[in-house]
Order: sequence, then structure tokens, then C-alpha cells
Amino acid sequence: MDLKELGSRLKAEREQQGLTVEQMMELTKLSRVNVHAIEDGNKNDFPHPVYAKGFIKNYAKALGLDSEEIGNEFSKFYCIDEPGDEKKDINSCADNSLSQNNYSDIPSSSSKSSIFLIIILVVVLAGLVYYLNGSSLLNFGKSQKSEVVVTDESKEIVNTDAHNMESLQEKNEDISKEVPAEYSAGETQTEAQVADSNKEIAPVEDKKAAPVISPKTEAQSIVKNTVVITAKPGESCWLEATSDGTSKEYVLQENETVSLPYVNNLKIKFGNAGGVNLISDGKPIVLNAAKGKVKTLEFPISE
Repeated sequence: MDLKELGSRLKAEREQQGLTVEQMMELTKLSRVNVHAIEDGNKNDFPHPVYAKGFIKNYAKALGLDSEEIGNEFSKFYCIDEPGDEKKDINSCADNSLSQNNYSDIPSSSSKSSIFLIIILVVVLAGLVYYLNGSSLLNFGKSQKSEVVVTDESKEIVNTDAHNMESLQEKNEDISKEVPAEYSAGETQTEAQVADSNKEIAPVEDKKAAPVISPKTEAQSIVKNTVVITAKPGESCWLEATSDGTSKEYVLQENETVSLPYVNNLKIKFGNAGGVNLISDGKPIVLNAAKGKVKTLEFPISE
């Protein structure tokens, strides 16, 4: 028996009991993808092996079968690492892989070519690191030289400026000795008057009022045409959302949140309407549904 035969057995039992895929989704809280993956034995659509085993046990339990037996059968074909059973899992995985794929036919040259490629990559990386380090050292040496040159020039400029300042001070002292005292007093008074007039005539800055953005308008633009769904503590929910003609399925676990934006319309089908909190355009929506109740809502809600 393999995964496909195990899935066919479960599918046959479901059909014998007269249950549809949608009913199994509601009973097990599994998505449509997971249900089909179990019944088809498709490994590609399975989640992590630990979760996949839990899903298939939940599926078997919903049909009234021995979930532990089904889970053990599933573990034989889909390897699951569990604490304390590492040797057993490794051996079972090795046996299954050897029975399904003949790895003895793989030529040993592939391993040699892989080692050769790894060596080439290491050499290339080493050369790149050496090149980058060499460039940084050269740039660092150039920057040090340029700093020294600038420092020397600045010293020369400072010395020249100091010499010029001394010459100007000497000339000013000579001129101040020659100017009459009355002229100096009149000049001082005139400068004081000019300073006072400058204080009286102060430049007027044009202050334009900044535009005021209403927080309410900004919040509305953020949450408009958006529905936020959060799973309640201790609850999980499968849902199918059709936004402007595009459908997508979600599985929310405890306290997980999904945001669903739309342009014109949004249709949501809840597998557990009583296990979620709903907010539309920033306003809470009361579903009035019991736990495990299937319910469908369309947005925008007509008032």
C-alpha cells in the first residue's frame, strides 16, 4: 500500500458514508487543497510531515476510523521526524526511498563534478575578497596622502592671513591717531543711530498656514474597502474569499489575522463563523453565529 492507495481508501469511505468534500472541510476544518491532497495521495500539496499526519488522523477520525492506525500507515510512506524515534524514522525513510527510486544507477561522476564546482566557487570567492581588500587599502593610502597635502596648504594660508591681519592692524592704528577726536565721536553716534533704526525696521516673514489634514479622513482612506478577520482565542477557521472575481482560500489559527482588500465587491464564506472577529472599513461587524457554523457574507454590506 502507498499514499495513493491509502487516500483512495479514505475517499471511498467518505463516499460510502454519503459525505461531500465541503462537508469534510467543515468537519475537519481543513482546506479544499488539503482534502484533495489526502484523497489523491499527492505529496506536493502536503504541508510539513508533522502537520500532514495530524490532518490525515483528523480526517480518519471524522469518518469514524481508527485514527492512530491510519496515522501509522501514513508515516510509513511520508517520513516524520519525532523525538525518540530518529533511528526508526531514518530506516523507514531509507527503505521507502530505496524501494521507490534506484539510486544505484546514479553515476559517481556527478559527485566528483559537484566537488569540482565547489572548489572553483571557493577560488573565485577568495579572489574577489582579495581584490576588494586590495582596492580598499589603495584608496585608504590615497586619502591619507591627500589629507597631508591639504593640511600643509591650510598651514600656509593661515600663516599668510595672520601676517595680513597684523599689517591691517598697524595701518588702522596709524589712521586712528591721525583722525580728530570729534570726528570719531560723531562717527560713533551715527553708527549707534543706524543700529537703532535697524532694530526698529525688522523684516516681516510671511508665515503660511500649513494645510490641516483631518485624522478622520486619513483613517478612512486607509481602511476603506478592507475587511480584517481575526481568529478568536482557542479557535481556528477555514474561509474562502472572492475579491472582484478572484477566489482564494485561507486557514486561520488562533489569534491569526488576514486583511482582505477589494475594489467593487467581496464575498467571504466562513467554515467557523462563530470563531472569528470581523472588522469592515474600521467598524466591527457582529456575525451572530455559533461555533462551527458555516456562513457567507458579501461586501459592501447594504444598509
